[in-house]
Amino acid sequence: MLQNLHNKAAGFFVKVLLGLLVASFAVWGIGDIFRSSPNSAVVQVGDEAVTAQEMKFALDEEIANYRRMLGDQYSSELIKNIGVPAQVLQKLVQQHLVEEEINDLGLVIPDSHMMTELRTNPSFHNEENKFDAQRFKTLLASNNLSEARYLSLLSKEQSADMLLQSLFAGIRAMDVAAELAYLYDNESRTVDLLIFKPEMIATIADPSDIELERFYNENSENFKAQEHRVISMVALDVNNLLKNITVDDEDILIEYQNRIDNYRIPEKRDVKQLLFEDAGTAQQAADALSNGDSIEKIAKELNAINENLSLGNIGAADIMSEAQQPVFTLKKGEHTQPIESSFGWHVFKVTNITPEFTRPLEDVKENLTTDIRTQRVGSEAYELSNTLQDDLAGGATLEESAQSVDTQIKVFGPISMDGTAPDGTTASLPEGYPRLLASAFELAEGETSNLMETDNGSFYALRVDSILPERVRALDEIKGLVIAKWKEQQKNIQNKL
Repeated sequence: MLQNLHNKAAGFFVKVLLGLLVASFAVWGIGDIFRSSPNSAVVQVGDEAVTAQEMKFALDEEIANYRRMLGDQYSSELIKNIGVPAQVLQKLVQQHLVEEEINDLGLVIPDSHMMTELRTNPSFHNEENKFDAQRFKTLLASNNLSEARYLSLLSKEQSADMLLQSLFAGIRAMDVAAELAYLYDNESRTVDLLIFKPEMIATIADPSDIELERFYNENSENFKAQEHRVISMVALDVNNLLKNITVDDEDILIEYQNRIDNYRIPEKRDVKQLLFEDAGTAQQAADALSNGDSIEKIAKELNAINENLSLGNIGAADIMSEAQQPVFTLKKGEHTQPIESSFGWHVFKVTNITPEFTRPLEDVKENLTTDIRTQRVGSEAYELSNTLQDDLAGGATLEESAQSVDTQIKVFGPISMDGTAPDGTTASLPEGYPRLLASAFELAEGETSNLMETDNGSFYALRVDSILPERVRALDEIKGLVIAKWKEQQKNIQNKL
């Protein structure tokens, strides 16, 4: 909503001003502005100024958005080329123009309206579609917003919405335009489609020898055999190394004790709350709870704001900071005195307590064993890789290097870049080495690669033993394939007819 209003607020004067500012960025660089005082004015908009601090904050936020969208394609040069600093400044100027107009008109959003907007926002509702104060606080925290900052932004949004409605209220499209738009959205058509499939065409006879040879000669480039290579490989595969890693009970116990804090599950409590707009009603509710009245009865009789009384089974971190200490010092069945927050006055009651619990060793033994083995195999792979790297760097052959780390050479091929054997079948390759073929096809015949590492921590090196260059296969070698391609061409020709 605000974006549309901002777009309409930029007049000729603002565009000229922005043009001058953008030109100044090109000459001096936007960094010069940020090196000045944070409160210094980048541009004056009426009685207010866009400060260097405000500009930097907005620009950092926009650049972060571009980083997320562009990923590896992000660069500071690209940001400059698409004019992100100028775009950010234009938005800030337009926002200030709107805010100045709101102030001049004296537009004010009542607190009651603000609270209604807040409590009807589905983003802050729980599974029962009711406003959830804790969910509200969590969402604000995840977006680095305080309650005051959020309410200020909401007030500006609502004020701008009010201004926009006054600007465009009563505007309607011309009848002709409305009718065309309606027809475009609602028109439907019935289409008859006739499809000729290749199998509907009569069987095509084999070509004559002259036709076949002509077709082969005209399309010989399509019948090339790819380059194939024979590859030798030495690998320190973590999956193979893992088979020889053993872990005893003492190792597991020591690791369990080192991680004991990770296995402690903090105390949780079943908590119910009552929420009221004023302290007096909240105190009445607390007194009624002390007299033994049920929380459900009190909520109904005193018209509690919250319809959902239960906060569920929660930890201390799951409740608002003002209530953490009071609630988590209560005994089962006890309640707090009224506690004030920005939402009103709360009274909490603890209905059940689940004590802190430490998961026993037997529950986590399997995971601990796996973790210890993974750590050890990583260390062993790293040590062996250093030995293998030293041997290769010292001029040892692949066979000699493999022997020094007690592993075997594996030979693959002939194999093409796309993983096929000379007969067209899929060649067998070890799993977990996605760069194997690409690396092998970067080497010359007889050349050995440097030691490489996979994503899972395995190490390997390659050697190209021989290269079978690309060639055009003889007609007699692939006669069946050429006949099939000729027939396919004839079917396509008849389809077009």
